Amino acid sequence: DDIHIGESHDDKIIQCALRFQRKLNETDKSTNKAKTKGVVLLTEDVNMSVIAMSMGMPALTLA
Repeated sequence: DDIHIGESHDDKIIQCALRFQRKLNETDKSTNKAKTKGVVLLTEDVNMSVIAMSMGMPALTLA
């Protein structure tokens, strides 16, 4: 198991989504224009959704 102490599975998922969002929004070097793409975390876990939103990641909880 590669989950580190103090880092839950949910935290790893949210961190991965945040890294992906940052990568999508990097400035395009060829045009020097910022990209404006969004990432939304979809989950069935209300707690994960709340944590993601508190970290600046848009999230939707599926019923």
